[in-house]
Amino acid sequence: MQNKAFSMEDLFAFLNAGVSAFHSTAAAAAILEAEGYRNCPESAAWHLVPGGKYYTTRNGSAILAWRMPKGPLTGWHAAASHSDSPTWRIKTLDGADHGFARAEVEGYGGMLMSTWFDRPLSVAGRLLVRTADGVESRLVHPERALACIPNLCIHFNREANTGLNYNPQVDLQPIFGAEGGSLKDTLAAEAGGKAEDILATDLVLCITEKAQRVGLQGEYFMSGRIDDLECAYATLYGFLQGRGEEAGRGDIWVMFDNEEVGSSSRQGAQGSLMSDVLAFVKNQALLLTGLVNPQVVRTADMVEMKCIVFVRGKVPGPDILSLAEERDIVVMTCPKRMYEACGLLYSNGLRGNCDGDN
Repeated sequence: MQNKAFSMEDLFAFLNAGVSAFHSTAAAAAILEAEGYRNCPESAAWHLVPGGKYYTTRNGSAILAWRMPKGPLTGWHAAASHSDSPTWRIKTLDGADHGFARAEVEGYGGMLMSTWFDRPLSVAGRLLVRTADGVESRLVHPERALACIPNLCIHFNREANTGLNYNPQVDLQPIFGAEGGSLKDTLAAEAGGKAEDILATDLVLCITEKAQRVGLQGEYFMSGRIDDLECAYATLYGFLQGRGEEAGRGDIWVMFDNEEVGSSSRQGAQGSLMSDVLAFVKNQALLLTGLVNPQVVRTADMVEMKCIVFVRGKVPGPDILSLAEERDIVVMTCPKRMYEACGLLYSNGLRGNCDGDN
């Protein structure tokens, strides 16, 4: 991908592949592997070298890639996105209701519920499967229409075009066929196993339509999961164009999970994924951030930063201040946006050797 022109077709392929957060992460890992990045599992010892290219994953649904600086660290360039998208999580696989095979689902993230009606749907995610060698995690995605969430026809709902207040537990439960069908059996066959060997599932609904160009000259495009896989792919592409010409600069690309529900999981932006990676690099000086949580202080402490500046007028709470005092870290707040604050610091001499000067 390095030195390759940006391609809408490659973006479409990433959007089509990312049918769940697990699949998005697998697609990103495949791109990184092809570009020479080495996987560093969290369960293994890491042996990092200057200028090395690495990535790690967490929960199979978040991924962070980085290039080690070639010389003494002067700073990091980072780009972040998220792997999850608004969807419906499957709570129970097989149920029955009035002659239909059903699955119970719950909403995930900020979605437009009406867009899920009357379109072909499939299922994607992860299965934990019992094998002779132990429990395996297997991705699954039958590439065919398995379900739909049907609307009532206008004859039974004359108010359909005047605005509705949907009850997700009643109005947006998918139908998987006639009563007696088994989604679990279908997924087991797709994963190359038996239904009785499926120990746990983490599954979502996904649309079956592919990304495509729209417009008289194809000037627009439509796709599912544009939030946030478009950003994820664009930042990954930009990250891979980096040449590492500044000896002291490190580069990070990260795709977190669970942004749609607050980012507070261990694989989310408020988790420790980034700080765990940054812990391998020392002698930082200043951290600017718009995140206000104790994890920011822990990150700064791990990489020996001496000062945290909260931008956009964010005011840290007593728990953050107490933790910073305990770690001997100066805490400041700034009314400027991140871009303005960085520009002011740069123009006043805090340049991090990005131009090769002091």
